[in-house]
Amino acid sequence: MKRADVRIGGIYLARVSGRIVPVKILRTTEVNAIRYDGAETDIVSVTKFVAENTVTGREVIVSAARLRCEVFMCQQCNKKLSAYRMKADNRLGLPAGTHICRDCLDAVRQVSMGYN
Repeated sequence: MKRADVRIGGIYLARVSGRIVPVKILRTTEVNAIRYDGAETDIVSVTKFVAENTVTGREVIVSAARLRCEVFMCQQCNKKLSAYRMKADNRLGLPAGTHICRDCLDAVRQVSMGYN
């Protein structure tokens, strides 16, 4: 993921200690890193994110490269969704940008088509 795509307050999947867990981005921070360029070494400033591991509650420092995808909540049943963003479907009458899980989407389709 790119640094410009990450938003503060968002929940993302990230690999922390070998496990993929949801983390909530709290703020950005500048970290000094050593860059090796052949025989020369430079100290450069790198932007990283301070995030809270939602499983353990601990703060971790992650780079944008360690973040996988954003986690959304279904607006019908509040179930966690990962990287599933439904596009606007005018036939179902859902507004643009609606986050909905596949189970609720199937239920909405059945009701809108008269199967239920």
